[in-house]
Amino acid sequence: MALHHARAIARNGELAQLVAVADPIPAASAAIRQVWPRLRVFPSLEELLAAERVDVVHVCTPPHTHATLAGQALEARCHVYVEKPFAESTAEAERVLALAARHGLQVCAGHQCLFEYPAVRAQALLPYLGELVHVESFFAFAPAAGHPTGRAPLAPDRQLLDVLPHPVYLLEHFLRLADPHSPMHVAALEIGPRGTVHTFVRCGRLTGTLVMTLEGRPVQHHLRLVGSRGVVQCDFVLGNVQRLIGPGTSSLDKVLAPFRLARQTAGGAAAALAGRLVRRQRGY
Repeated sequence: MALHHARAIARNGELAQLVAVADPIPAASAAIRQVWPRLRVFPSLEELLAAERVDVVHVCTPPHTHATLAGQALEARCHVYVEKPFAESTAEAERVLALAARHGLQVCAGHQCLFEYPAVRAQALLPYLGELVHVESFFAFAPAAGHPTGRAPLAPDRQLLDVLPHPVYLLEHFLRLADPHSPMHVAALEIGPRGTVHTFVRCGRLTGTLVMTLEGRPVQHHLRLVGSRGVVQCDFVLGNVQRLIGPGTSSLDKVLAPFRLARQTAGGAAAALAGRLVRRQRGY
């Protein structure tokens, strides 16, 4: 994950500069040096902060270390970007946020899907859906068979902890856009031993479902917004959005609907692929 962050910073060279990397694992440090031979690499964040002047620290380490490392960076008066999951407990998250507020610093969680085209476009289309009544968040993820540094693959429960935040924060975000005040509670929850989660959520009059699977194929990441006047579906793998606005009850609507969806899917996928090629952005 750190390599993805480093490459993203490098692509934005006019706005940011990659200063240094801290990693206690020699194989990981070597992988970084293969890409950036002149980059300074330190065995710990403490040593990096003592030797370099940095503005923002990206924390891309195992979840149980996030709160401690974010705290070190904030104490050094650095803004912090923390990969998901932000912390392993509410108490840890609150301590990090309180420390940032005390020093007047910014903390950002790695909830990047909120800022990708599908989510941004879906949010812009919300007024056309009428009253939002239901949100569905689905993620089928394929764990990596190995790791570039030789590290063993994550166990299903740890892999689930690593990727589950994506469908969770998308579901919560759009439910909260429609109803920012009602309490949100989990009405039903089932967690399987091989990396599956099924959840039913209520937020006032709204309902939401979340399905996460490490076994289902192909890899898919969808968000579906159902309103009183239409539906929007986001595809975060293809990078596009399909929408059907209107009651859809007439014979003509039923005939045209699949063609409208096909046109939107093909056009959106082509545009998303072209954008990735222009930005030299790799999928992962």
